[in-house]
Amino acid sequence: MPAARLCYVSPVGFVGGAELSLLDLLTHLDRDRFHPEVICLGEGPLVDHLTALGVPSRVWPMGQAVARLSLRGKRSGLGRLLPAIPGALGQVARLAAYLRKAGVRLAHTNGMKAHVIGGLAARLARVPVVWHVRDFLGQGRLEDLVFWLGARVPVRIITNSQAVARTWWERGVSPSRVVAVHNGVDVERYEGRDGDAFRVSLGIPAGVPLVGLIGMLAPWKGQMEFVEAARLVFRSAPQTRFVIVGEEPYLTDGHGGFAESLQRRVMELGLGHAVFLPGYRRDVPEVLAALDVVVHASTAPEPFGRVLVEAMAARRPLIAADCGAVREVVGDGDAAVLVPPGAIASLAEAMLALLKDPERRAALAEAGWARVRQQFTLEAHVRQIEQVYEEILGVSREPGTHATAWVAESREPKGEA
Repeated sequence: MPAARLCYVSPVGFVGGAELSLLDLLTHLDRDRFHPEVICLGEGPLVDHLTALGVPSRVWPMGQAVARLSLRGKRSGLGRLLPAIPGALGQVARLAAYLRKAGVRLAHTNGMKAHVIGGLAARLARVPVVWHVRDFLGQGRLEDLVFWLGARVPVRIITNSQAVARTWWERGVSPSRVVAVHNGVDVERYEGRDGDAFRVSLGIPAGVPLVGLIGMLAPWKGQMEFVEAARLVFRSAPQTRFVIVGEEPYLTDGHGGFAESLQRRVMELGLGHAVFLPGYRRDVPEVLAALDVVVHASTAPEPFGRVLVEAMAARRPLIAADCGAVREVVGDGDAAVLVPPGAIASLAEAMLALLKDPERRAALAEAGWARVRQQFTLEAHVRQIEQVYEEILGVSREPGTHATAWVAESREPKGEA
């Protein structure tokens, strides 16, 4: 039988943690059984990555009113939804028509706007849809609407952690419809990397302590707290250098201007020569190899924290904010030093302590590497996702082979929200 046609819907065209995880999935998806394609609701470099993988893609940009809608922004209430409705409905109709015409067997959405637009389109097209939820929802009427849709539209909700899954169970969605699948990484990709070129690009010689934070620039990711902690570390260890890797991709209401605020604060503190902001980097394994300590500093509950797994895969000692799913990822302290979220003094103390203790750094690195090997391999992640597809579509793998066995027509699983 031919491979089942899958349509992934991404709300953005930039490459953040959710998009990297999608690319990892597409790289290792069994193409004998599944034929993927991606609809991007925004422009950006994601399409180039998809092309390199040989995955067909289409770019259907959302209108500005839809693109600027945010669940993390400063505005709240359903009033901000009204200007976005016409554009969103147009996208729903367009996508529904395409799903029907293309013979798509299953839709898989990869972000909040994609869940709503792609989910409604799939229902119109009578195509089963999976929501891949990688974030916590807050409190508010718009968030209530998303929870309400989540109980009715997708046949499955995949979350990236038990912590996120729990929020859906608590809102009345049947546990049988929600499955937690941890993100995985290609461990081999992080082995034996050389960070010298990255250090040279910053003008930082080998042997100079370098502490880094990697992730999209956003207030809740803790970059500002990292800068304030760097000031405290610099007082005691002025030879230390710091780097913040990432860009500010948000175009939504309540976001924007954070990168400039961050750079301005660095200069106000007189740390322009010690704190570097090189922007987005595609060579994350090499960046990690250059760091003596990796910091995760989120101030809001972390849904998963891809950089946590990447740092452990790269055998880098890790400091992590103890919030959300962080303990689910790094454990209770063997693989990372845990600090309270937003606690600048505690973060600075943890940095200084690790910089002074190479044995502790080595122990953390080895414990983290072992944890990734046991729990966060990309192979396990992809297989669990494929099992969700198999259950919905009724396609199963023959033992010991890659053969396809179609045992039933596409159907919605049993179970009520």
